[in-house]
Formats: sequence, C-alpha cells, structure tokens
Amino acid sequence: MHSMSFYGLHTRSNGNYPRLIEDRDLTFEWDELVELTGISTDTFESDLIPSGVKLQIIRELNAYKTMGNDMHLMEAADLTSPFVDESDVEDSTTDVVVDDSTTDVVVEDSTTDYSAPSASDIAILAFAQEFPMRDLRDYDISGIVTLAVENLPSATVSSVANGIKLFKWIGLPNYNPEQMVKLITLSVQRNLDISTLDDLMRTPEYCMDEHRRESVRASFGDPVAERFIDFCESDVDARLEDLSLANYNLARILGIDEFDFDEFVIDHMATQISTKQPVEVTKEVVKSIVEDTASEAKSTDNIVSEVAKNRGSSGAFIRGEPVSKALAWSILGASAIALGLLVNKLRKF
Repeated sequence: MHSMSFYGLHTRSNGNYPRLIEDRDLTFEWDELVELTGISTDTFESDLIPSGVKLQIIRELNAYKTMGNDMHLMEAADLTSPFVDESDVEDSTTDVVVDDSTTDVVVEDSTTDYSAPSASDIAILAFAQEFPMRDLRDYDISGIVTLAVENLPSATVSSVANGIKLFKWIGLPNYNPEQMVKLITLSVQRNLDISTLDDLMRTPEYCMDEHRRESVRASFGDPVAERFIDFCESDVDARLEDLSLANYNLARILGIDEFDFDEFVIDHMATQISTKQPVEVTKEVVKSIVEDTASEAKSTDNIVSEVAKNRGSSGAFIRGEPVSKALAWSILGASAIALGLLVNKLRKF
C-alpha cells in the first residue's frame, strides 16, 4: 500500500461532487480522496474508471466513514490513482482530450450528461451502505432488491438505503424479505427518512411487543435481551438520545458486533427465499408487492405504529417445498397470497 506522501496534496473538491458520492453522503470522504489523489468529479463519472472499480472505491470510502480507519482511505486512493492525470483539476470547466491519430486538441464540455445509474447499481450501493463491505450480488436477496428498485423509477441510493435501515429496526426479529421490499417502497414513495425511527421510538407497539422482546432473547441471549428491554423501558427522550448517540444503529443499541448482526439479518432473509422458481414469477411477485404498497399507502398516517406491529410473512418468498400448492410460487403471480399483510394495515380508515 502506498503511503500518504506518495500522493502529495491536491486541492479540495470545492463542493462539486459525483452524484453517487452525494447520494451516499460521502462528501467529506470524497474531499479527503481528492486531497490525496487529485481525482476530479468528471474523471470519476466518466467511462475511464470501470464501474466495478467505482463500486470498490465507494465501498472503501464508506468503510472509512464507518470505521474511521485510514487504511480504507488509502485503499480507495490506490484504486483511484491509476486513472488520475497530472492535469486533472477539479475546478476546471473543460477537459482536454488528445486524439492520438491527429494530435489535435479536442475540447470537451465537462458538463457532459453521463447516464444515470442502473437499478442494479442503486441496489448494490444502497445495500453496501447499510451492510458495509458486502456485495449484494453475493446473496439470495440480490434479485429481489434489484427488482424492487426497477419498479420504483424515482428510487435513489439514499432512499433505498433508508428503506433498508428502517427494515433493520422494523423487521426485528423476523427479517422477512417481503417487508424489506415494502419498506423500500415506502421510503421511496412516501419519502420516509431517518426521522421515522424517532417516530418509531414514540410508538408503544414497537418496544412493548412481547413477541419482539422474546425473539431478541431467543436470537441473541439474555444479556442482549435485557439491554433491549432497558432501552425500551427508558422514557422517550432517553430513547431518542440513545438513538442519536448510536447513530441510529440497532446493533449498537443491542450491544452486539455490527458485522455479526448484519450476518444475522442476511442469513435470516436467506431462509425465506426460494432460489428455484422462474425469474418471471419473481418479477411478478415483486411488482405486485411494490404496486400494492404504493397504491395503498396513500397517507403516512399510522404507518409507523402499524408496521411496528407486523410480525409474519405472507409467504410471497418461501424456500423449499410449500405446505400447500396454494402457496407455491408458480401460482402466486400478481395475486400473491396475502401480499397486503403489512400494507393492508397502512390503509387510512
């Protein structure tokens, strides 16, 4: 790995950030990378850097933000440096490209409109934001999250990541993949954000739910369960303060290793996902969940209190042989059995 002196000092980015950096709230980390390498927004958003390398750079910056370890910043710099030209200046208004065949200088407008990220890119980056150092494509949930984003044209990395963050809290302890799709949809369609967790902590149904408490005990043991109960039994102001101090991270509230907790969530989802059904059936089921959630959640009234009570699964995603053919993927289609388990509770009466 290179030392910091290898790169030297460059100018800061002066507020002009790549969209993927802004979406992931990595502007401070981007400034650090610019200072080390001199990388410009135009170069990062161009086709010079392969998309896989961009994703790895983002992962390292996110890990640097999350863990505060300079090693990750240096790894990002190592990945970036081969693509940085000495004349790469962030504040320039034009990029100079030399055509080798004629040696003529071609002036290219730096405001070129680069294509928007694909649904897959958004899903991968959002997942990596909430599950640091993990690649969504390595897990069974990959196709489901990507299909959800494909059905949500206004989805951004930030809104999808917010939905996943909400899922980590509201999904406790079942972590039903269907509910993740619904919360991503609500986050995108209803603009739910981190403040929703503050509202959740004001909702008695969440903390006082005996099923949730006992499931935490069964999953993580008595000490973790007691910490969760202590948190829940403190007054609302104390809960909100603890939330803020923990940066809205449930693993920190529970006092358990974040990596292990993330593995628990991912593994729990994997037990509920069938990997043997046709892609077209999967597409139809996910589309149905998104459409039903979006159409029935016409108001944010009672959303938080109602989803806090949600426990089970509709069976939209099941692994192995179904108990009844009525639950089989092959006939779920657009009418997937009880897809409205969560969403029906969101109707405004």
